[in-house]
Amino acid sequence: MNKTILKSVLFALSVIAFLALVLAAAFVKQVTAPLPSADEIASLQMAATRDAVAENRLRLAAGAGMPEAQLALGRLLIWRTRTVEREEGRAWLGLVAGNAGHATVATAAQTELGKSYFRGVGSDGPDYRRAFNSLDAAAQQGDAVAAYYLALMYKNGLGVPANKILAARWMLKSAQQNIPAAMFIVANMYLSGDGLPRDERETRQWIEKAAEMEHPEASQLMAIGLREGSMGFRRNEKLAEMQMREAAHALTHRALDP
Repeated sequence: MNKTILKSVLFALSVIAFLALVLAAAFVKQVTAPLPSADEIASLQMAATRDAVAENRLRLAAGAGMPEAQLALGRLLIWRTRTVEREEGRAWLGLVAGNAGHATVATAAQTELGKSYFRGVGSDGPDYRRAFNSLDAAAQQGDAVAAYYLALMYKNGLGVPANKILAARWMLKSAQQNIPAAMFIVANMYLSGDGLPRDERETRQWIEKAAEMEHPEASQLMAIGLREGSMGFRRNEKLAEMQMREAAHALTHRALDP
C-alpha cells in the first residue's frame, strides 16, 4: 500500500472515529438529560400533536418509567387514526392503569381507556364491555369524567341494562365535580323526573351552574325558562335575550364532551 492510500485510509478512519464519539456523546446527553417535570409533561403533550421533538421527549420519559409521561403518551396516541398507534397508546395506558403505586395517574389512565372504548376511534367501533370495565373502576375511585360516561351507559343501556337510579347517581357525582355536560343532564333529570324527583328549584340551580360554565344548551334552556317563566325562573325577557347571546357565543368555542 503506497503512502497516499495509507494516508487516505487513516484519515477516513479518524473521521469515522470522530463521528462515533460525537454520536456517543449525543446519546449519553440524551439519556442522562433530566426528566421533564409534571408541568412540562402537560405542555409536551399539547405540543406533541404537531411537534415530533416533543413527542420524542415524551417517549424518552415514558421509556424511563415516568408514569405521568406514560399517561400523556397514551393519551396522545390513543386518538390517532393509525391502528398501530392506537394500540400503542392503549398499551401505555394499560401499563399506567395497573400501576398501584401511582393511584391518581392510574385512575386517569383507566378513564382515558374507557372513553376510547366508549366512543370508538378510527375503524374501531365502540366496545361497551371494555368501556364499562375501565369507567366503572375509575368512577369508583372518584373520577368525575368516568362517572359522566358511566352514567351515560346506565342512562341509555349501553353495554349494561338501563338503570335510571344508577344513571342519576353517577351523573350527580360528575355534576358535583363541575362537569358542565353532567350539570346540564342533571338539570333535565330534575325537570322531567327521570331518575330524580321532579324539582324546579334543583332544575334552575343546575341550569344556572352549567350556563355559568358556558355550556351552550344550558344557556339556551335558561333563556327559555326566563322567556316563559318556567323551570323555576321568573319571566324576564331582557335576561332571556342576554342568555341567548351567551349561548351563541358559547357555541363559537364549544368544548368537546369531557
